Amino acid sequence: MKSSNRTQMSPLSSKARGDLAMLRRHTGMFGRLFLRKGYRSARWKLYLENARDWRQSLKLKDALAPLRSADLTDFQDVSCAIGDEWKPFRVEREVTGSIRGEIVGRNLTGTMTPNLLDASSVLFLENSESETMRVFLPSPATASEMLAQSLEQWRKCAGYRYNDYADYYDRSEDTHVSRVIHTFARSGGWTNTLTHPEVVDIIDASCQRPEKQRPVVRLTGTLIQKGVALATAIEVNGEQRVFVPTGFFQALTGVVRQFVPGADEPLLIEA
Repeated sequence: MKSSNRTQMSPLSSKARGDLAMLRRHTGMFGRLFLRKGYRSARWKLYLENARDWRQSLKLKDALAPLRSADLTDFQDVSCAIGDEWKPFRVEREVTGSIRGEIVGRNLTGTMTPNLLDASSVLFLENSESETMRVFLPSPATASEMLAQSLEQWRKCAGYRYNDYADYYDRSEDTHVSRVIHTFARSGGWTNTLTHPEVVDIIDASCQRPEKQRPVVRLTGTLIQKGVALATAIEVNGEQRVFVPTGFFQALTGVVRQFVPGADEPLLIEA
């Protein structure tokens, strides 16, 4: 009886409501009348699944609470070191932007607005053995997209679906667990602490000075190919700056995996 009460008290997720509507539609009025036992058994199974999903979502919500307000740079970078000491000799920047469109009559006009606070940078480095390394420093928007792609994939693994047969405004159907993931994804400005223009400026300005006066740079990240790397963090004269929070990604993935089988860490190269 205790289990029955908990099952009945659990609110229905949008996916559970869709499944019940689909069951009623497939069974039909006559099926519900003359095959009452089978219909009730199938309906009760949906209620039980929804109740388990609800309990899991409450546990996931509690587990994610510490990460919701965490500073991404508080987590230790878990990427591998790339080489030892490097010296910069050139810096290039690429400013991102957004497109704003307007429809006037039958004409569509658009303007490109640069975002000067969200720039990706490329560092050109050289070591004592005259080996060079081209290093990509992703913008905060790029790091955010890496996380967003994984959160959306985890949401689908947790049961989210788009139901073409539902009413137009109710076609996005979440389980309780997938809804918690979706809410978490929308809850914070994940990349507010990942922009470090002052460090890139220091490196850029140093390239005009003799090599001995340039700062020592150490890299952690992913080697894309020989001589080309994606940096998740750089250390300049002993002070580290994080550009991709791999430690936070690892901690978040570990939590979600307890409730969503198949949750993989955000991909650094394919994002």
